[in-house]
Amino acid sequence: SSWTTADAGITGHPMPLATLNGKPTVSLVFVRLPEGFWGDGGTSQTEMIKNLWQGSISQMRTDDGSSTYTKTSLTTTLTSLMNAFQPDTIRTQDYVGAFGDGDHDDHHAASYFARQAHLAYTTSHTFIGYQDYETENRAQNVTGADLTAKTNALYAYLNFDEGPCGSPPNC
Repeated sequence: SSWTTADAGITGHPMPLATLNGKPTVSLVFVRLPEGFWGDGGTSQTEMIKNLWQGSISQMRTDDGSSTYTKTSLTTTLTSLMNAFQPDTIRTQDYVGAFGDGDHDDHHAASYFARQAHLAYTTSHTFIGYQDYETENRAQNVTGADLTAKTNALYAYLNFDEGPCGSPPNC
């Protein structure tokens, strides 16, 4: 559980790169964009990734003020990260759904940017999107050992964030 932190190496856009010491093929890059609002919070001029994607703002700053992104520069930065790390699989959230469909706007906006970046990433790879909150009312489709593994993963996550459904067994 120890990590080494460095810079991700994207010129003009400093961002922390954390690499898991015990498995150096696992890294996290933190772009540090401000969190958007759930539902109707903010205005069309609030610095949120949704507004950047939709074009109602021309740029947004990172939380620490170290970098500014336009729609083009954020997409290019994500493609640069893909080129640097050469993933063979890119996973994102729901890039098919629409703002206002019950999912968080940040989820859609981030996935739209990821999809745009993946289209410019020419190395052979698989691109996968996952639905989020809107799956809540669908029929259960995970059972047995898979359900146990999924439940255990969720409960491990809830040790750090009770927000999704409260503490077990309320999930």
